Amino acid sequence: MTKTWALSIRLLKRGVTISSVIKKTKMRPVEEFTEKGCTLYVNKKKSPDPPKWASELLEIPESYNLKNKNSSALLFVELDSSRIMVLSFGSGFMSIKDKFIEDNFGLITTLNNVDEKTLLSVDLFTPEVNSTQKRVQKGHYSKVNEFGINQSKELLKRITGISKEKDFSSIMTGSDSLSLKCDIAKDKIKEKCEETMTIYSKKDYKANFGWIDNVKVVRDEKRISSLNMEVLKVLNDSLEINQLPAMNLVFPIIVDYHKLGNIKFSGFRYTTEFSELSLENYITALKKMKIGKIEMSDFENHKVSYYNLETDKYTSGWPITKCIVSEIEFEDNNYVSFAGKWYLIDSDYYKSISDQVDAIMTNSTKLNDFPEFDGTVDNVTKKNDKTYASENVYNRRVANNSDYILMDCVLVHNTEVCDLISEEKQLIHVKRWSGSSTLSHLFNQGLVSSQTFVDSIEYRSEIRSKPSAGAIVKNIFTDAKPNASDFAIHFAIIDGRKSGKNTLPFFSQVTLINTHKILSIQMNFNMHVWWIDEKSA
Repeated sequence: MTKTWALSIRLLKRGVTISSVIKKTKMRPVEEFTEKGCTLYVNKKKSPDPPKWASELLEIPESYNLKNKNSSALLFVELDSSRIMVLSFGSGFMSIKDKFIEDNFGLITTLNNVDEKTLLSVDLFTPEVNSTQKRVQKGHYSKVNEFGINQSKELLKRITGISKEKDFSSIMTGSDSLSLKCDIAKDKIKEKCEETMTIYSKKDYKANFGWIDNVKVVRDEKRISSLNMEVLKVLNDSLEINQLPAMNLVFPIIVDYHKLGNIKFSGFRYTTEFSELSLENYITALKKMKIGKIEMSDFENHKVSYYNLETDKYTSGWPITKCIVSEIEFEDNNYVSFAGKWYLIDSDYYKSISDQVDAIMTNSTKLNDFPEFDGTVDNVTKKNDKTYASENVYNRRVANNSDYILMDCVLVHNTEVCDLISEEKQLIHVKRWSGSSTLSHLFNQGLVSSQTFVDSIEYRSEIRSKPSAGAIVKNIFTDAKPNASDFAIHFAIIDGRKSGKNTLPFFSQVTLINTHKILSIQMNFNMHVWWIDEKSA
């Protein structure tokens, strides 16, 4: 009997066997299920009402007693191409080992078959140290360019839209898995999977979504292992020298923060909870347990979970490997990790970004009267009983020994105006390099404050009203709308390792280019990026 069903489909990686995919659960095979090329596993739970998929779609005998909506099933379908797909029913997907599932299978299949004018929602992320994840959902069918996707920086994680082939599916959603809404009977499931494989193998997505290839998922297991070893080395080096590396921990999913309680680490007998997820807290927990070195197996065994305020219990948790966000250069290629996956940045795309940053740096003017950042003198900020070199102290020192006016920590409309300002209308933003998120924050901060400076008379008026505002500030922030070409926006980066563009993490380079396009090209500000040398403490 044909009926409309919501199917959840995954593709196993090449060479993976059915028995290796299933976790150690109570799943058991259904011997009476005799569809050619198909193998069915079920897990029953007691309850008076059977799930409809069990009786109406898969026609599972009543003797299996699947009388609960929490019962689950996995249907493995062997394709003519020697690939295997698995359909999950109920909570069956929880019994699948994710590492054996083909990355982006559902995403590519959906992009190959979706009408780009009838999209409904997209999930995006930027794999920076301070990663951004978001879902953009429309109330009606929309084109891809109406979702405000920053194609140079944001990666597509999940997409929902209307299928171009209505006989195949009505609504499609793709990520690693593929969700279809379609009319189907039990004896047509294999045929549907064969059709799905054909669509997955196409390259139609390149017409409207070709930009997703700028950053591709790494699928080679040996390369993934090598990249994980590099991250492990960096992390262990940081434990040894007591210095945070340029990476972080983030939740691999979009979290509802209204439900988010404390987080905890497990797998090494640490019980203290933390108010937020961060690499610093993970390292703190390791040190408390006197763990000075971690092994590759720890990446899987050490987990992070959070207390769900709605369910009143902890989530099952994610391995540390799924939470680490990092960026490394390995064998002349550049990679970023996010949500347990590694992404290769296309070499041509990387060179294009690099060349644009080179041009920005070459045309930038350095303010020569800025002193070297002294790790000893500029070293008074304390956090968790540790002392950190501080750009705040540095900014005060510059202002005290020059004609620059200190604006650091002057907040207007919850926006920091700038750090220093000169009578020559130079608005200077200073940041000490400590990771990708820091620099992206620097560029975004300068962009927002500059745009607000031009557009808002209330913003300029409030700056003048600040107690610290002297004659120069009042002469610059007038009621009259400023002419952007009369002003210079400076981004000064303190860096103690090496000077030059190559210090910038890749996605900070992308943020810099986007900032330059808006400030310099569209708004006509004079924008400069330069480096302040740092003397070691």
